[in-house]
Amino acid sequence: MGLSGSKLYRLSGGTVIPASEALYPAEADLQQLIAENPQLLLSSPNEGQRLYLLRREQPVRDAPDGPALFSIDHLFVDQDGLPVLVEVKRSTDTRIRREVVGQMLDYASRMRAWSASELRSSASLLDVPDDLWAALDGNLKAERMRLIFAADSIPDSLASMIDFLDRSMDAIEVCGVEIKRYVSEDGAELISSTIVGGGNSPVKQAARYSTIWDADSMAEQLNQRENSAIVPVVAALTSFASSAGLQISYGRGTKFGVCRALRNGRKVFSVTSWEKGHTGLRTAVEVSLPSLVDQTCGTFEEDALRSMLLTFPDASPADAEQFIFGSSQFQYIDLRLLAEPSNLSHFQNAITQIVQAIPEE
Repeated sequence: MGLSGSKLYRLSGGTVIPASEALYPAEADLQQLIAENPQLLLSSPNEGQRLYLLRREQPVRDAPDGPALFSIDHLFVDQDGLPVLVEVKRSTDTRIRREVVGQMLDYASRMRAWSASELRSSASLLDVPDDLWAALDGNLKAERMRLIFAADSIPDSLASMIDFLDRSMDAIEVCGVEIKRYVSEDGAELISSTIVGGGNSPVKQAARYSTIWDADSMAEQLNQRENSAIVPVVAALTSFASSAGLQISYGRGTKFGVCRALRNGRKVFSVTSWEKGHTGLRTAVEVSLPSLVDQTCGTFEEDALRSMLLTFPDASPADAEQFIFGSSQFQYIDLRLLAEPSNLSHFQNAITQIVQAIPEE
């Protein structure tokens, strides 16, 4: 006699009690379950993977100041600062077969209108580590993300589209997660979670963590992307940071290199790159003014830091408009501006003053 499939039982006092698959009473119940238990979306939650809920029903806009057009069910950020968009559907919803894919891609295409500072101001939880906000900001600019289709049952047609999307997009991970509900004969509920589709690919998951950046690999990337002129600027910044008593830490596993200059384990500034539409690679210094106010114990207010770090002796108004930009949380200085020696020296002097104001731990 052949096997017809597996059965689920709940063990209670040495007795097994049969459990049968059951629908969620409403889509909102599945959404609430995911919000309170995001580990259901992870393939290996015990191996350092973690999701932080930023917001449920995250508004999606065409532009930062534009009206909300839609909302996505859940927005998380993972342990590496990667934004994770989750769309939830019950298997009884006919949109789960095709329409949900277009819906998700529409959300993803508008993600560049978000900023980490905007998301931070509206985040539902406050336990997100500071460094993740900086990583999140870089990922938003580079349009790196993970898309998750969550349902109690994922049809084969959707699983096939998930696989195709994941294979076709280098900077975007796509997967499905089946979160099934079972109810035993004595009324107890059981939940199972299964990763479906491309996001479970060991090859793609390994590739995400395989690149360990260093000075040479960052320089190689810049040279290959026709950014050779700023390679000496990066070298000068890292050399200066070391001489100023900062610890140098390189990122790993993302598409672009990142170098952080740390004091007491917290970022003073970083050098980061991202894809700027069709214009190629853009590389900039990133600083967080609120973080530096905190690190210097209020020695410098934000306005003073902004003047110290972002006012350059040899930068015209046109240069400032083109090469200095940011938000209330993060400020960026395009390294092309720091290729001018006087501007680089000005930035280094400002960082020196800031580092001297940070107490040693």
